[in-house]
Amino acid sequence: CLLSRGLGDVYKRQVCGSVSDAYDESYDKTTIIGGMEHCVYKLKQAYPSALICFVAVHKNNRISTTDSTGATLTYAEIFEKEKECCGKWAIPFIDIYNNGMNTRYVYNKETYTYNQDGTHPNELGYKKFYVPIVLNVLNSIVY
Repeated sequence: CLLSRGLGDVYKRQVCGSVSDAYDESYDKTTIIGGMEHCVYKLKQAYPSALICFVAVHKNNRISTTDSTGATLTYAEIFEKEKECCGKWAIPFIDIYNNGMNTRYVYNKETYTYNQDGTHPNELGYKKFYVPIVLNVLNSIVY
């Protein structure tokens, strides 16, 4: 099972939140990280023997946003919290953010995303940047 955070959380100006000490349903689902932990918890309850991996999405033309409290929230901060959350839950972390597609550059945005939006990879974007990294991580786990 591959998990990933969409940019909708950021566009909705959600607070990043923190990784909790809990392994139950007591997460603050109003935050990005609390919602992530809730998803992981529910997946582990429903599919205890499934391999769950998290895909950190590519860099895009947005570098930061403002959360609902007015604080600046950078994608780098979210990335680090996602990585911390995966460490807590022992979930493989697939890093497209630092190792793959980067649509902050116009030529990547025009070539590798739908409608040249920089956010939604098209088939070529997935094949060139996502698939090799995801397969590499999965192969390292399985073999």
